[in-house]
Amino acid sequence: MTLNSARRLLLSLGVIVIAAGALTGCGGGDSKPRGDTDPANLVPASASAFLTITVRPEGKEKASAQRLTQALLGTASPGQAALDLLATQADALAGLSFADDVDPWLGDRVAIAVTPSESGDNDLLLVAASRDDEKARASIEKSGKLPDGGTFRNVSYSRSADGKAAAAVVGGAMLLGNERSLQQAITSIADDSVLSGAASYRSATGELPAAGIATVYVDFGAVAETIGGLLGGGATAELLAPVIGSQGDAIAARVIAEPGKLRIEAVATGTGDGIAAVQAEGGASDAITTLPGDSWLALGISDVGKSLNVLLDAVSSAGGIQAIGLNVLLGQIESSLGLSLRDDVLAWMGAGGLFVRSTASGKVGGALVVRSKDPAATRRAMRKLRGSLPGGITTRPLGAAGADESVTLSLGDLKLQLASKGSRFVIAIGPGALAAALDPKSELQDTAGFKDAAQRLGDDLRPGLYVDLAQVANLIDRSSDGKQGATLLAGLLRRMSQVAAGGKQDGDISRLRIVAGVPTS
Repeated sequence: MTLNSARRLLLSLGVIVIAAGALTGCGGGDSKPRGDTDPANLVPASASAFLTITVRPEGKEKASAQRLTQALLGTASPGQAALDLLATQADALAGLSFADDVDPWLGDRVAIAVTPSESGDNDLLLVAASRDDEKARASIEKSGKLPDGGTFRNVSYSRSADGKAAAAVVGGAMLLGNERSLQQAITSIADDSVLSGAASYRSATGELPAAGIATVYVDFGAVAETIGGLLGGGATAELLAPVIGSQGDAIAARVIAEPGKLRIEAVATGTGDGIAAVQAEGGASDAITTLPGDSWLALGISDVGKSLNVLLDAVSSAGGIQAIGLNVLLGQIESSLGLSLRDDVLAWMGAGGLFVRSTASGKVGGALVVRSKDPAATRRAMRKLRGSLPGGITTRPLGAAGADESVTLSLGDLKLQLASKGSRFVIAIGPGALAAALDPKSELQDTAGFKDAAQRLGDDLRPGLYVDLAQVANLIDRSSDGKQGATLLAGLLRRMSQVAAGGKQDGDISRLRIVAGVPTS
């Protein structure tokens, strides 16, 4: 279980998130002892990402979770389905029955953690709270996939012959991963260096609502390193790492089941100098309301110029060859065009909105629409784009209808259409996107879907992000070639309606709410 299978395993665990609450109906009852172990007490403090799921909620949350499960999965008993999906990646679970082999010992919570190793790789560790340790051990034996035994720091565990899978029952929970991640967890427990005691984890999760069916925690710096590893290093990874790592300390989120919707309350700590602080200045929600009404994704940016300056500063401050190379390239562009990127371009960029839409034939296009603070400066910059550019970029006049200035930029097969019209500046790609951005036939704020999503978000926040999940599902279907995982994801998305998100800044903490509609009738 390494990061090579992380995406498929996390998709499987996502099914458990959706199924939370319905597991209670698969067995057990209030008269049985509860396995209330907190998985964060068993995961190394160095974990870069952590997801914990409450599989036995109570009260109103239980009822809401069960209704959502029925609506999304079409079944009140998804436990075995979730286990079967997990078994495709965690071979030690193969051949087990949820009702007979898992439910009798499964406690309140299941979690997965991404943990770094000394070799630089990342491992996955699955933690399932146990209310009957002997039955948990029996399920490991019954699977027959971990025939060998081992002992580490006085803890006995089962393992496969190659060590790629290992499991132990310790601290009131079953731990499942590879032998390396299991031993790392055992060491962390013995040395009391677990995630629940880490300052960044406690600071972030301490800002969340108390109730919820799932909790997510992500460390910015560790994520930057992980993305760099997935990209195989190189220039792109070296540029992205400082950008991501400089945006804050950590993110934590709690998923809450409510009648007719899933609500996610998230916080990011240490974001006072990052893009989140720029977003808090306002303007993002106004920017997306006037985007084309047929957009299925819309993202507002409070100040495009300031946001890009933050990113450039992050790369420059990191130093290194890649930062020097970026500065050299920017210098060449500025010299060729006779303008300064920061002073002559970013300075007039205000709030912006990014949209994606599909044509009647299913082709995808989109654009970034920026409100210019100085339309005359925008037109001057556009005229200078007609000059020669370094890096193999070519330009040609566009003559877009209704535009004050327009030009096409080509880099190989990539063609970007740039245009200005009054106080509107557009960078578009794909069929029909430029025309829709310059003169939309309808606006997003007037559509029923956007209005419904905004209402679900709540009166205290305005949408800065909007997604029509049904249209995303259609896109997945067209591009998936019938792959099982993609078909499953598209089916889940199609059972939901729209997503809206909005946020605000609270000192050095960014707060974000994401709400997805889930029709339950």
